[in-house]
Amino acid sequence: MRILTHNVYWFQGSPPVWGRELIKDSPEIVEQLALLYRDADVVCLQEVHRDEPALTIARALDSASVLRVSGGKLPDYGGAILTRGEATLRDATRSDTLVHERVHMRVTVAYRGSPIEIAALHLPSNRYAPDKAAGTRARITELDHALEVTPRPAIILGDLNSRPNKAVYRHLSSLGYTNAETLSGSGPPPNRIDYVWLDETIADRLVSFSVLDTGRFRRTRDDGSRFALSDHPPLLVELAE
Repeated sequence: MRILTHNVYWFQGSPPVWGRELIKDSPEIVEQLALLYRDADVVCLQEVHRDEPALTIARALDSASVLRVSGGKLPDYGGAILTRGEATLRDATRSDTLVHERVHMRVTVAYRGSPIEIAALHLPSNRYAPDKAAGTRARITELDHALEVTPRPAIILGDLNSRPNKAVYRHLSSLGYTNAETLSGSGPPPNRIDYVWLDETIADRLVSFSVLDTGRFRRTRDDGSRFALSDHPPLLVELAE
């Protein structure tokens, strides 16, 4: 099973096709990302601000299950999950006890004859926090809430807005989760904030971890300038069948 997570940066490319950051999608970027995602069985996306780009990708991938949600406190920071096979998808962004700043989505998918739970998150950055300490507290609060939602996720992935060995990273490590990038033997670079974390029940099934930041992800515009399909590269893990 192949699982992909990606912050799509509102489908505008990096640098943005508009010359400045806008919450607006480019059809060209959407089309190219659909091609990049075509080998994944589960696709989890962050910064999806409206339905249509997600639905366009779902149609291109012939997805069987699709969920698109708005961000909690920041609606434009929405997300989407697309799956090749049938799955149970739900929006956990809003509850009686907590409204996430961005998104908390869940997907239950059959794997080796049993269901596994995936939590797809986009945790707060410091962009809207009064200070760094408040940003850290917000991330830990949202992460703990995601871990309290049952069933316990076997996989936690997404844009966690935390560098390696910072608070979120250390917290997940202390709770029995392993960073798939570290487990693969490559080790995380110091600037990573996107992750796939595996709990101990599934960690030994990791086959590969890939950062899709070359090839189709890097493009050239008609004027010769170079750009990427997002300001974050997609991450892809493969679990043994």
